[in-house]
Amino acid sequence: MVRARQAQVIQTGAIYSSRPINWCFRRVPEYERDSDTPEKGVGVKFNEPMIWLSESNDDKSAKARQGITVILDDFLNRASLKFAGYPDCLRIFVLEAYGDNWIVTDDDIEQAIQNAVLPQNVDKIWLAEPKWITETDFEVAYRQVRANAAN
Repeated sequence: MVRARQAQVIQTGAIYSSRPINWCFRRVPEYERDSDTPEKGVGVKFNEPMIWLSESNDDKSAKARQGITVILDDFLNRASLKFAGYPDCLRIFVLEAYGDNWIVTDDDIEQAIQNAVLPQNVDKIWLAEPKWITETDFEVAYRQVRANAAN
């Protein structure tokens, strides 16, 4: 859609649509940037108001956990194909999940990892997580969250 409406983006500075969800494509003004906003790239922000815990959030959370499972399975299968040529190596799948989402928690992601069916040639899964240095600064640290029992 963005490429098809490139002239509109250049002329007006933005395009909007409500399909498949409400979205817009535009340059982010300086006042909307945080200290961790990348200088370049495309970000995705859902145009949905903040939703606090409610019954409908339970449904959204369940759907999100199902989505995590599908995405994780796909990534593991792709890693398995990549690892096929390295039978004598330690094959570690590293996952770094990030984003501002109140529906999906770090525990949901770790639970999906624990419940995943690991391909035989994926030896370990490591998960990235913040290691806080100060109240506002962190480094990315990694910890093993699963090992393949078959190996």
